[in-house]
Amino acid sequence: MAEMSKPAADAGSADENKVDPRVLDAVTSTNVAAIGVASDEAMAVSYESLAHSLSLVMQNAGSTQYGMKQIEAAAVAKTCQKILSLIK
Repeated sequence: MAEMSKPAADAGSADENKVDPRVLDAVTSTNVAAIGVASDEAMAVSYESLAHSLSLVMQNAGSTQYGMKQIEAAAVAKTCQKILSLIK
């Protein structure tokens, strides 16, 4: 197999290809800051998901209670109708 040739040395001096240390420091500090808040963000998302789940549970409980109240009203109406039919 043929070996890959490296770029010519005249493509730029070694000083031109170096990254400014200030840029490296900025990127490093940004990465550290992002990693530092990652766990906080994860906990926030978890708590938000928990709160949403609980709100859905409460909404479902309210809907179920409303439905049971409707069944109760229908049962009471039917029972009253039967009682009144016995009186006549």
